[in-house]
Amino acid sequence: MAKWADYLISEVSYGTNNLITKIKQHHDNGKTISQGEVIDRDTLTNNLGHGAKYMTVYSTLSRFKIGKNVKYFRAFEGHYIRIDNNKVNHDNLGDLPELGESHILQIMNKPDVEPEVTVDATPEVTVDATPE
Repeated sequence: MAKWADYLISEVSYGTNNLITKIKQHHDNGKTISQGEVIDRDTLTNNLGHGAKYMTVYSTLSRFKIGKNVKYFRAFEGHYIRIDNNKVNHDNLGDLPELGESHILQIMNKPDVEPEVTVDATPEVTVDATPE
């Protein structure tokens, strides 16, 4: 399995105004994916601001499916995290499960089962810098 990103996001929690409060991130080691850790919005934005690459990831039974590139931008005096190019004042990581509802750990902890990985398309590379 090729490395997709520095980190993969499998779950998300949104607060007021559709802003991310926490995510579950997994370190992409190329051949394996870490168990994952929950981090807060500040850590996520700091990582993205320092060049870490994130993608979403989905799981069903014994399969992983890579999602979309996660983009970070400044607008309306705030920082926003999205998987699309819409410049609006809220976050959007698509239809990731709510924090605590993913099946990724069940897949990763199954003995003698090698997860099958599917990729829909080559990830797009986007650099989005807005001058301050």
